[in-house]
Amino acid sequence: MSQDLARRAVASKHWRWLPGMLAIHPNFRDVRVSHVGRTGMHGACRYASPMGGVSQAVVALPLPTSSDVLPDLTDSATLGCLLALVREAWGDPTIGAVQAGDYKTAVAGLTIPSRSHWLVMRAGAVGLDVHKHGDTEAEALVAALEAAP
Repeated sequence: MSQDLARRAVASKHWRWLPGMLAIHPNFRDVRVSHVGRTGMHGACRYASPMGGVSQAVVALPLPTSSDVLPDLTDSATLGCLLALVREAWGDPTIGAVQAGDYKTAVAGLTIPSRSHWLVMRAGAVGLDVHKHGDTEAEALVAALEAAP
């Protein structure tokens, strides 16, 4: 997953860190966020042990304000949290991300390009409302987060 896509997510006005997300940190490996407060976040991480191998520790980090700490958009828990942010931003708990496969026709007035395989949509009163689409689930969710009012 590209770091550019993760940077786009963090730059969205609707972005915030949620417990359960996996953070990519320059000094630690696999920081799993367990708590986010006003001034920082806590999480469990792995790091290279001076004795060799990999050790685990609980870390307290200042709330990331730069692109040095990014979400791991290949992690399923992080994608679930991203979906929760999209639902919150649009004010609609029925929004979901679906894989369209080779479905290349118009849905709700939106022509889906042949390369797109993921749609972020909600069940509407008349048919389906498509919010955004992308090559991957993460790309579609980030686009929907960016486009939210």
